[in-house]
Amino acid sequence: MLLKDVGLRKAQIAKAVASRPSLLGCSIEDNLKPTVRWLAALGLSKEQIAKAVASFPSLLSCSIEDNLKPSVRWFAELGLSKEQIAKAVTSCPSLLGCSIEDNLKPTVRWFAELGLSKAQIAKVVASFPSLLSYSIEDNLKPTVRWFADLGLSKAQIGKAVASCPSLLGCSIEDNLKPTVCWFAQLGLSKALIAKAVASRPSLLSCSIEDNLKPTVRWFAALGLSKAQIAKAVASCPSLLSYSIEDNLKPTLRWFAELGLSKEQIAKAVASCPSLLGCSIEDNLKPTARWFAELGLSKEQIAKAVASCPSLLGCSIKDNLKPTVRWFADLGLSKAQIAKAVASRPSLLSCSIEDNLKPTVRWFAALGLSKAQIAKAVASCPSLLSYSIEDNLKPTLRWFAELGLSKEQIAKAVASCPSLLGCSIEDNLKPTARWFAELGLSKEQIAKAVASCPSLLGCSIKDNLKPTVRWFADLGLSKALIAKAVASRPSLLSCSIEDNLKPTVRWFAALRLSKAQIAKAVASFSSLLSYSIEDNLKPPVRWFAELGLSKEQIAKAVASCPSLLGCSIEDNLKPTVRWFAELGLSKAQIAKARTFNSEPSKSTAALQSLGLLTNPVTPESMAEFLRHTPGLDMRVVGEYLSKRHDFNCQVTKSFMDSFPFPGLGMVEGLRMALATFRLPGEAQCIDRLMESFAQAYFRSQVLADGYGAAAGEDACKPQNPLSQPRWIPRERSPEEAELTRHGPEDAAEEPSRVLMNTSDTIFILAFSIIMLNTDLHNPGVKKKMCLEEFVRNNRGIDGGKDLPQYFLRDIYESIRDDEIRLHGETASESDEVIDDFFWEGILLRSESIDAFSATERLLSEAAPGTTERDMLQVVLDCQPLPVLTQCYESVPDATVAMQAMTGFQDLARISAYFDNFETVSSLVRTIFQYCSSAAVGAVTVRCQIALGSSEQCVSHFASMFREAEWRGVLEVLLQLWALDLLPPHFSEFDDFSGTDGKPLESLCNIRPLYPPPEARAVSAETQVLASPQVTTADAGDGFLESLARWFEDETRDEDEEEGESRPQDDLLGTSLPPGAAKQEVEAKALPVDASDPGLIHQKVKQYVGRSGFVEVLGAAGVGKLPPESLQCLAKALVQLSRPKNWFVQAPPPSQEDWHEVADPVFCLELLTNLTTMPVPASHCLSHIWPLVSTHFERLLQYVIAGNGVSETQFIERLIVNTLRLCIRLIGNSELVPTLLMLTQHLSKLPANLFASYSERIACGTLVLVQEANLPHSGLCNIFALLKRIAEVPSGVGACSAGIECLNYWLSDDQELSRLLSLQQFPELLKTLKAFGQHSTSASTTALGHLSSLVPQLARGARCLPPEAQSQWQSLWVPTLQALADIAKEGSQRSSAQAFVYLQRLLLECGTDLALPWAWCLEPRAKAQEQLEFAAWKECLEQARV
Repeated sequence: MLLKDVGLRKAQIAKAVASRPSLLGCSIEDNLKPTVRWLAALGLSKEQIAKAVASFPSLLSCSIEDNLKPSVRWFAELGLSKEQIAKAVTSCPSLLGCSIEDNLKPTVRWFAELGLSKAQIAKVVASFPSLLSYSIEDNLKPTVRWFADLGLSKAQIGKAVASCPSLLGCSIEDNLKPTVCWFAQLGLSKALIAKAVASRPSLLSCSIEDNLKPTVRWFAALGLSKAQIAKAVASCPSLLSYSIEDNLKPTLRWFAELGLSKEQIAKAVASCPSLLGCSIEDNLKPTARWFAELGLSKEQIAKAVASCPSLLGCSIKDNLKPTVRWFADLGLSKAQIAKAVASRPSLLSCSIEDNLKPTVRWFAALGLSKAQIAKAVASCPSLLSYSIEDNLKPTLRWFAELGLSKEQIAKAVASCPSLLGCSIEDNLKPTARWFAELGLSKEQIAKAVASCPSLLGCSIKDNLKPTVRWFADLGLSKALIAKAVASRPSLLSCSIEDNLKPTVRWFAALRLSKAQIAKAVASFSSLLSYSIEDNLKPPVRWFAELGLSKEQIAKAVASCPSLLGCSIEDNLKPTVRWFAELGLSKAQIAKARTFNSEPSKSTAALQSLGLLTNPVTPESMAEFLRHTPGLDMRVVGEYLSKRHDFNCQVTKSFMDSFPFPGLGMVEGLRMALATFRLPGEAQCIDRLMESFAQAYFRSQVLADGYGAAAGEDACKPQNPLSQPRWIPRERSPEEAELTRHGPEDAAEEPSRVLMNTSDTIFILAFSIIMLNTDLHNPGVKKKMCLEEFVRNNRGIDGGKDLPQYFLRDIYESIRDDEIRLHGETASESDEVIDDFFWEGILLRSESIDAFSATERLLSEAAPGTTERDMLQVVLDCQPLPVLTQCYESVPDATVAMQAMTGFQDLARISAYFDNFETVSSLVRTIFQYCSSAAVGAVTVRCQIALGSSEQCVSHFASMFREAEWRGVLEVLLQLWALDLLPPHFSEFDDFSGTDGKPLESLCNIRPLYPPPEARAVSAETQVLASPQVTTADAGDGFLESLARWFEDETRDEDEEEGESRPQDDLLGTSLPPGAAKQEVEAKALPVDASDPGLIHQKVKQYVGRSGFVEVLGAAGVGKLPPESLQCLAKALVQLSRPKNWFVQAPPPSQEDWHEVADPVFCLELLTNLTTMPVPASHCLSHIWPLVSTHFERLLQYVIAGNGVSETQFIERLIVNTLRLCIRLIGNSELVPTLLMLTQHLSKLPANLFASYSERIACGTLVLVQEANLPHSGLCNIFALLKRIAEVPSGVGACSAGIECLNYWLSDDQELSRLLSLQQFPELLKTLKAFGQHSTSASTTALGHLSSLVPQLARGARCLPPEAQSQWQSLWVPTLQALADIAKEGSQRSSAQAFVYLQRLLLECGTDLALPWAWCLEPRAKAQEQLEFAAWKECLEQARV
């Protein structure tokens, strides 16, 4: 009844009595009730008492005083509160029945030994009291040992038990090991699992099916890969214990509301998984609000979180706010801080003391001010996250090694701080090397980096190379590009589309030709960096207001482009005012300018102005050259250096006009060279220096005791150039005045030196110019020292040495102050306006007569002035639409022919005036008409367009770009479809088999339209399919008359001068008269016949000798400029791939002939172009990168399993790849790329390789026979041969493959070369691959293997003893290969291999038997024998 009253059910009572029947004998009043009351007093409720009694009935039989109270007191002493004791008793009542001394205390001591404190033990017992009832030996220790085996230290185990004591109650086999195995399958290593368990031990108690797997599936659905999930779990194991519904999904929704995409959320979770454990209300939302208050928009916050999700886990008070305050103290505004955080949010997670402050101090030590540091951080916040030792200092050292001073480095960092984040090896060094390859010296590179440091941050591929190519396309040579970059490096950072091209278009609109623009850019590269609106247009408007026409302005800019860089207010207007004050009218200034263009014809004009006397005298001409502004100093130098008598007299008067007396020689030379530019020819320089030497020497003081000054006979002729004179030293004018006259003083270093003749001055002048170049030319690495200069001038004064102090003065003067030769480019920072400036000013008064189509005007004006205006008048009438309408709409063939002639004439005239855009448009139109007309039949319009197209190719091929070449190729493709191409164009090269017969081809493309058969028709019945067109009718238009008129005028000029433009520059070859005219007409189109077959034959003959064939031949390609050749290659690349490759398109149908045939034809042309023996060998370097990349992409596409239906194209791709390798393997620069192509062939899919294996094998055989391949090339060849051996059904392929091996093995030298290149193992593998099948190739391969060992033995005997071991070591692998075939090969091959092994190892006296020591006669043993140990090793390997 008491048990029922306690709350036990009938079944529980029965169970309790069954387990403890003695309870029925206990006194209710004395035993049971007191125990129940005591439990109630302990704090247990009635239900808890019932539960405790039901699970542990013996509790009621325990003595309160002897058992229960002592146990409770012990728990209290352990540190458990009354509530915790009650809870422990409720969950594990059997504890009260445990012996304190035998059970409880030992367990507690064990916990203490494990490393748990008393408080931790109390906590463990309170949370999991049943631990105290576990056996230490059977339960606790095994579990701890298991944790130790897992990789946890004793401290980690103690910590794990303290935080999750229930682990010790888990079964190792049923709970712990399965969970660890699951973690291993997830991708965690043993160390990571141990780390995860140590940080989150409760994971081991989670259910795999109910907790762990659902969470992992949820992460996978989020977008994390298995590796990312493993990494996330390893870094934040608690993730697996989070509730998906209560924790993970709400956090995910908050991220989505913040603006992060699913991919960004997945990335954020993968990089910072602990975010999912942050509280949305307490952590995430407050941080996001703080970012918004800082000034970041919602999008910027989302972007910051996506790039640096750990920010959301940072404390606002302890991390974020202090960092923002530090940025404000550095000098950044709130907006700049917000911008910096938005671009580099990870800065907020950096330590101020450990990261930010040291970096700022380092920048200050570099020389940056606080404002500069703030500006640098604002523009490139990532600077503060760089390591000083690993990033900043190495970059600084590299800049110093490049040649920048500390100040220049500081300035560069301040202007472009992002440079410090560039990789030295991947960015800085390659860019510097690229500049060096461009032609810049180390000093020029350093100067360029110092003036424009952002260059080093530019991509070579995307920025620098395109800009340089653009300059090259503009017409600048490599040297001019290097010079332009060295003087204005910022040009390379200009946008081609936004800056360079608009400026060039503006110059073109100003009517400068492409050559003139290139010349202007080369001489004054800063032009391209000027703003059109702010810099270029204002000077042009000012020139127009001054009175210059548009042509005159263009001419002025072309001759002196630096004019556009002059300030209107500070330079141009004052100069014009000066001319006005001088009293010269515009006409007078224009006449004065004629000297610059034609010095020999300018005398009359200059005399009319009063600038020269009449008759002209050398003195008046010298005065004119010496003091007239606006003269071209180059022309002055050339005029003075001519050897005509009058020019020599002018030069003498010119040099005599300088105030040389008392002037040091260097200063005198400096003064003279400032008035003209030295010409380039050595003889001209020699005459000028001689004249200078004589004038300078004559002007100096005679030495005492010589000539008339010494009392000699005055009537006796004296040579003033041979009388000794005093030459002043280099000194100030005041010092020179003090010692100008009188004898030399007795000072230690006199103020002047004695020289005997003017020859000394002449030699010394040359020596000074050489010294000036040596000391100040950046290209000279080793500078001349004083001693070398003195040594170079020994004995120049009539065999005597000049005083060393005199030469030292000259050396120091040149060293400290360079003589700037006129025409040298000053630095960009030196705003120097030299005499070239005046030439531009003179152009303002130049005028041109009004347009007049008269013969007199054409004969008097130079080509390119009035004629250009005439062309513009024609173009303004818009003849193109009219010609197009006539050709397309009028059915009369005569009109069509006249219209086509108009197209051609317009193109020729436009080409004459370098109007390339108009030429391009016209040529494309003609090609389009030709390709559209040639569809199905050779019609009259087709022939007319074909003839015009051929003329365009003949005349303008050098001007073609990609669009024009595409037009040419489309015409050729239409001609192929009509079977009008000559055989060498339409037939494809292929390989022959080992039997010498051509291989059977899968590519059997034939022309789409078979040629019609010619019928026999009498000459009387033949009529022209179209009306007869005579030459007069065809050329009766205005355009041809205008073109012929131009030709007549230019032909007269050519006949007179003999060095002008070729006669066919404008019109091409004209029709000769008489019989020759009839012959040309017979060869022209359209054909005069009615028989379609005859027309086809004649048109095909015409095409065979047309410009199409010539321009794509070796001679024609050799004449193409590199730019046009590149464009041809690009056009072929675009057309030589099937349309459905690389783009989404349906596969071609059998009916669509062009989609199948066009790529094959263009690929063939591209290969022929690349392998063509062009005279200009440099052409290959311009197109090879395009070609090799194209072939590589096509092969990679096929290797990926694509395009398998294009069997004909794939066959030609394989053949042409091998053709490239065979023809170009001799070029060492191309070998790596060619070997890469062969490697791609070895990776073809099995089915494709089997189909084309014979072709590959035959091509490989030719390649092996043609070239000595390097190590990597042989590896690729062996890879191909092994794949060929895998196709035993390909008999021809195996035969060709074996022929490759025969080539190497039949020659001991080739075999030795294979051994030296470490290719013997590959040779054995290849022979083994061929030998495993029952084919004729396998028989040959086995024969080679069997003969290799005797061959190696013979070779070893010829070597010195120390080298024999290397060859003998190769016997064992060879025999092992035979043994492998005997074991794994086909039945026939296996039997044959056994026979060879028997002969090699066990027989004596046969051809294959080796001279083993055990089988030789005693006399033979003394001469040659192979060690028994070697034979034993070979036998054992064969047995294995």
